[in-house]
Amino acid sequence: MQLLPSEEQADLLEHTMRQFNKACDWLAGHAFDRRCANRYALQKLYYTELRERFGLKAQQGVLACAAVGAAYARDKTKRVHFRPDAALPFDARLWRPLSMSEVSMSTLKG
Repeated sequence: MQLLPSEEQADLLEHTMRQFNKACDWLAGHAFDRRCANRYALQKLYYTELRERFGLKAQQGVLACAAVGAAYARDKTKRVHFRPDAALPFDARLWRPLSMSEVSMSTLKG
């Protein structure tokens, strides 16, 4: 699927992407310190603070814990960093089709 957002929509998506990856990078530091790759343990420990600190929506907080857990499942000996422009995951709870040519995607600002 190719997205063709307006300039305003692109700005909203970029802001969401950067905040999500900033949240993942912050969480990755804590996961590394604890040597924790379990997404559920990370969620239990940091979900609330993650949402408050970075303004993430509920499902984005869950996906951040999953992304960090997956990154450390491969190698817990090296601190993982998330680039500001890294991928932004969207699952069925964060987007929905409006028509054959339009979708609605959840961003931090709407």
